[in-house]
Amino acid sequence: MRKQLLFWFCLWGFCVPVSVAQQVFSVVVQERQSVRDIAEEYLGDPNLWQEVLRASGIDNPSAVRPGTRLRIPSTEVTRANRALVEARAAIQAATQAGARVFAAQQIDEAIDHQNTALSARSRSDWGTSYDRATAARDEAQAAQRRSEQARNASGEAVLTDRRGTVQGRKPNEAVWGNRARQAILVENERLRTLSRATAEIQFRDESRLRLGANAQAVIQQMKVDRLTNREEATVSLVEGDLEALLGGGGNNVDVNVAGVDTEIASDNFFVSQNDGLASFANYDDGAIEIRSAGETVRLGVNQGTRVRRGQRPEEVRTLLPAPALAAPADGAVLRAARVDLAWEPLEQARRYWVEVAEDPQFKRIVRSSQSNATTLGNLDLPTGVYYWRVAAVDAAGLPGRKSSMQGFTQKHDTVDPYLLLTPPAPVVRQANLTLRGEVEVGATVQLNGAAVPVADGGTFTATTTLQAGVNTLRVTATDAAGRRSERSLTVRYQPDERAPLQYDEGLIRENGIFLTTSPGFTLRGRTQPQVAVQVQGEAGRIYRTFANADGAFSVNLPVAATATFTVQVVAASGFVTTDEIRVRVDAEPPVLTIAPPPAATASPTIRVEGRAEGATRLTLNGQSVALAESAFDEGIRLRPGTNTLEWLAYDAAGNVARQAFSVRLDQQAPTLVRRSVSLRTARGGETLTVTILAQDATGLGTAASFELQVGEEVIREVARLDATGGYRATLSLPPDARGTVRLRTVVLEDVLGNRQVVGE
Repeated sequence: MRKQLLFWFCLWGFCVPVSVAQQVFSVVVQERQSVRDIAEEYLGDPNLWQEVLRASGIDNPSAVRPGTRLRIPSTEVTRANRALVEARAAIQAATQAGARVFAAQQIDEAIDHQNTALSARSRSDWGTSYDRATAARDEAQAAQRRSEQARNASGEAVLTDRRGTVQGRKPNEAVWGNRARQAILVENERLRTLSRATAEIQFRDESRLRLGANAQAVIQQMKVDRLTNREEATVSLVEGDLEALLGGGGNNVDVNVAGVDTEIASDNFFVSQNDGLASFANYDDGAIEIRSAGETVRLGVNQGTRVRRGQRPEEVRTLLPAPALAAPADGAVLRAARVDLAWEPLEQARRYWVEVAEDPQFKRIVRSSQSNATTLGNLDLPTGVYYWRVAAVDAAGLPGRKSSMQGFTQKHDTVDPYLLLTPPAPVVRQANLTLRGEVEVGATVQLNGAAVPVADGGTFTATTTLQAGVNTLRVTATDAAGRRSERSLTVRYQPDERAPLQYDEGLIRENGIFLTTSPGFTLRGRTQPQVAVQVQGEAGRIYRTFANADGAFSVNLPVAATATFTVQVVAASGFVTTDEIRVRVDAEPPVLTIAPPPAATASPTIRVEGRAEGATRLTLNGQSVALAESAFDEGIRLRPGTNTLEWLAYDAAGNVARQAFSVRLDQQAPTLVRRSVSLRTARGGETLTVTILAQDATGLGTAASFELQVGEEVIREVARLDATGGYRATLSLPPDARGTVRLRTVVLEDVLGNRQVVGE
């Protein structure tokens, strides 16, 4: 419809009517919107509200309410204003669709057109304003279409853990095939576990589904929104057991059971489907609604039920509480060949579900077993750190909440305990003999069947009484795993008046050979006071000295590689005591090779592997580390902050090799330093910048999501880390976003995955 609209043009106090061609279009009044607001938005002047009422056939302004349809007389002015409104709406829709990520150039051009249109309107250049606003709208709509096409992508899941035989079948495969760990699972792929097997599926948001033995599931759907990183997945349980631990955070992983309608808001639940009987157990505050045969039940936290196919759900049950773990104690170090687990009984439990994992998050489960008793014994576990927990299963087969986790270290002892002895002289003149040695820490020692006390460091001293003639001394060391090492010595006790000869205990011997780290060797010992001591080398050269008043003596001997010397002590009576010794030069330290640990981690435990070639003893920060054929694999618990790991490898001669590393344990989320918004009050359609400054000891993540409240409207966006080390995001507000602008929440995450939500 075309009409003539009369305006008044005024200059220097004189006004004349001006008539312009017009068209009429209609709008619907929104909440908290007056006819003056509509006149200002579409006619450019709030005082033209009477023209709007006249065109709409309304006499009384009070008749205008939300939902009322008004007729707007359109002119060149209103056409330009309307085009600007459409441009703003199109730019906002494109921005929300991710145009700043997927169509950045197009959305920038749309904003440039919009700014040109606004500038032309301020100059009353209505034709240019309309043209540029229309171009802005078209460019923004194209950016929106491009963004929506780019956002949708097919999702993927990963088989993060498998034990036993796990098979899969993709939609284009005719037969089942084995699936390796870290295999990528696609939409409509089937996955099954065979007897005594388990499998864990992990999605993009770290949601995890674990299949028990003899289970089958179908990944029906996986979609990913590349802008929000939101993944939607639907998994159908065909048969067997499934445990879900969902990541939350807005991502959606649904689990379907044939014949039962479910609505799951829980992040931690158990589902079982066997022979037409479906079982459900909920461990989370989020509810699970189950509908079958026209009846609905609702499972809250620690509740469960069962549903037979085509029948109504059974009455809701309260799940059994978590059992208390008894043995081994948390942090225990076990050295026996087999591991036994024990827990306290629960009266109503029919059986127990036991899980043993290699990590505290139970992502790598090595044993998942059912036990009718309160023990699970004879577990054959390789050397390593393990974590275990137990759940009680009631008469309906519903597992209750799992117990708190406890950890232990299993150290398989495949090497006999080391046993070092300082051998006595082959011939002794005293009946009482003291035998000294060193044994593996924790081992027991016996001398000819009698127990010998062992000091904390593993050293021991044994005293025995010799019989005249040849005496056999048998020393046995037994470690915690029951492995034994045995050494036998033969000593002749010949009581006479010849001078005793005893070498200094500080001298290092290996298999009866003295060791030195330099070409020169100082032989020290003790004999009778003031007696002559002479040492003859292989070339016949003799080195002489005398014992002092206390009987101590020392003599310097040249050694190039390995040398044999004859030691003679001449007593005052003329009786000669003769002994032969061998000396070897060992100046090479052990070769210590260690796989460097990570510089920073969020896990409280790490494993370090390496080799100490030529070492007889290895320590970590002063504590002994077991060596197996020169190799070691040590589990290390870290303290918050920087942990210094100093490795020292010793050989028999006392040479030392050292390596040190620093590992930082960072389980703290980033700290918010400052946040700001460039606009305090919005009138709709503005462009604003959000700035977030944070700090973290290890390093900030690449993005920080936030919630921005403008008046009553909440906008969720993502700020990206820029070159200055801060997060920034620029966004255009919707035209109806008006009121006070404030930053409600900020989600901060560092490179290790530590995360926190900071509120107002």
